[in-house]
Amino acid sequence: MKKFLIGVILIIPIIVVFALNTAGSLIALSVKVNPTQLVLKTVDNEEIAHNARFEIDTLGEEMILVVEVYPSIAADKSVVWESDPSLGGKVRLERIGESNRYRVIPEKTGVARLTVRAAANINLYQSITFFIASEIIERIELYDGNGTVIGGEYALNSASRIFYDIQPIDALAGNAVRWESTDPDVFTVTQNGTLYPVSRGIATLKLTATDRTGKNHLKRIQIDTSAAVVRTDTVYAVEEVDETWLRQNVLLTQDIELEKINENNWNVIDQYGNRYPLRVDRCAPGEWGFTDTLDVIYTQNGPYFLEVDYLETVATEEYPPLDYSLRITNLTGAARLVENEIIPVKAGTVEVTAAVGEVEKTRTVIIRERPVYFDLDLGKEDAALGIRMTRLWGRYWLDQNNALTDTFRLGSPDLDASQFDLYWETDRPECVDLSVDPLTQEAILRFKEEAAGQDITIKATVQVNKYLTGVSQQFTFRINDDPQAVNVYDFKQLQTAAGMHRSVVLQNDIASDATTVLYNDLYGNGFTISTAHRSGLNRFDCILSLKKWQVTDFSALPEAVEISDVVLEGGTSYETAQGTGIGFDDLEVELTVSNVIARYFIRCIEAQRLPKLVVEGSILGYSVTSGIFVTHNSDADQHEVILRNNVLTMTREGPAVLFATSYVNEQNNNKNILPKVKIEGFLDIYNWKAPEETRTAFAGLLMEYAGDLAGSGIDPRQLVEVLGKVLEGFLQNERF
Repeated sequence: MKKFLIGVILIIPIIVVFALNTAGSLIALSVKVNPTQLVLKTVDNEEIAHNARFEIDTLGEEMILVVEVYPSIAADKSVVWESDPSLGGKVRLERIGESNRYRVIPEKTGVARLTVRAAANINLYQSITFFIASEIIERIELYDGNGTVIGGEYALNSASRIFYDIQPIDALAGNAVRWESTDPDVFTVTQNGTLYPVSRGIATLKLTATDRTGKNHLKRIQIDTSAAVVRTDTVYAVEEVDETWLRQNVLLTQDIELEKINENNWNVIDQYGNRYPLRVDRCAPGEWGFTDTLDVIYTQNGPYFLEVDYLETVATEEYPPLDYSLRITNLTGAARLVENEIIPVKAGTVEVTAAVGEVEKTRTVIIRERPVYFDLDLGKEDAALGIRMTRLWGRYWLDQNNALTDTFRLGSPDLDASQFDLYWETDRPECVDLSVDPLTQEAILRFKEEAAGQDITIKATVQVNKYLTGVSQQFTFRINDDPQAVNVYDFKQLQTAAGMHRSVVLQNDIASDATTVLYNDLYGNGFTISTAHRSGLNRFDCILSLKKWQVTDFSALPEAVEISDVVLEGGTSYETAQGTGIGFDDLEVELTVSNVIARYFIRCIEAQRLPKLVVEGSILGYSVTSGIFVTHNSDADQHEVILRNNVLTMTREGPAVLFATSYVNEQNNNKNILPKVKIEGFLDIYNWKAPEETRTAFAGLLMEYAGDLAGSGIDPRQLVEVLGKVLEGFLQNERF
């Protein structure tokens, strides 16, 4: 017994003239089964969710990842992995023998995002984020209230707060942060880092932080008050004050101007025209209150302290030390209080109450998150999709009313983004207008016409007190060359965008409920359009189609249509194949099908009487009659078919590629219906048939010609039998 590889068959009416790729002795076909699912588990067999997070450290117990690739009969279950270096931390995987277990080896403290992919199907992936803890402080940076990093010297002209950024913050031993002025006669500093100039001169500000190993880390900067003009930004006085009082008690030099705005607000103007706002409030003798309490504080950002003291800027008499107590009203658990230290736990609002005797005063403190890591709605792995591993975007979307919009919102699903502060920026401001929703912290993007064909990166960085931390994420939008292209996420949007005669860019898998008439290009980003949820489809039921009878406006016809980087599925398996993937007929439109996977159809591609068909980089098959079906009339030599670097798999009845006549009639009889065919690169065909199976190779096709044949007095059933015997004998000839 022999099996034959039925690859390309050309049918001229009634006569079989050509068969390509026959094979000799019986062989068992082994078609590679590719992975369809990748699952990560812990060593305890607990499944790990996508984007799960784990805390590890360099000295702790090792972590084992179990990687399972399905189905179990997949030929290649190996994996590849990558660690995103942009997040500061770093991990690597070390395979344990030949098993599916891998050690997670932390190599650098910080945040590391690990992406594991199936080597045989890189569109299958799962990501994990690791927080690699440290006991040692690696870096301290100081910055001012504008978020500007301070180098070796800082000019202190009025009361200002200096902030610190300690990395990694988890290495800090509790609240072990201490500010110090080397000369309190030049400036003083509070527990929270607020500096007050006392006189003109130069002194050093020192910050000491102790890590969990007990080691002290010192950061110094030189404070220059030689141009200081005012001691404070808020004045409390028992009596009403005037310019003379302010000059005597608050100003550090008389060579400046005072501008009174109203009773409570003044401007101090130096010789260069710089304005320093000064608030003046009245208080009672001996009145006390919160003096250095911050209105907004952040989690994971070091200690904060509450200070309660007498309010008078210049005391009119001596007062005894304050004996006060503190308590916190905290219904949501946003913070806790230890002595005078307020420890933020999560975003929220708390009220802090200070009591001296029976007198109480309350201050509201807003707590914001400082995440050590966050995700964007779109991550790095979302940019590498499809056969080409290149995700494209259109300039337009469809809103909830299916109206076109060029605006897209990008945020963070990680936390409620309104709980932390993000700074958004782009590397291509000439291509996109970027604004920020103040309530949600989402970036509102409007892509301009100049964006077409460009790569545009949007970056979000966590802000703390206007300081840009090292925690950031970015996503690059690669915009389609067609400035009118529309992104679609479901079938209704697909139909709407195609009905607008615009290019379509898929951004999600789609269940197709009917044929989509395609007047323009479709780029699939590796997503799937499927009719598997339907049943009973015939070959006229196409997923994507453009046929003469469907056209209502011939002036809108394009010269060419390209369908690329998409997976098309008719059924769920070889046995449930139905419908047609792509069907184009009777139009002067060139069709290009590139990087497409089409399977489980009656025919994957049906191209009838087209001037040019190009199929490249595609995998077609597991169909009923053929992967590619091409028909022409006697003018076929004017038309062209190019097959470039394709793989064609099993068909239940016919050949992988079939060229046939459009009609069995006198006009086409004994005429060439083969277009100019070019096979470039490789054409791999896996379509094995036993000799007896070849007898039905033309059954489906010839029954389509039943009407034409009956008019010629030919019984199509008898013709199927005759042609089957001829082909069987032809293929059994030892010369083949």
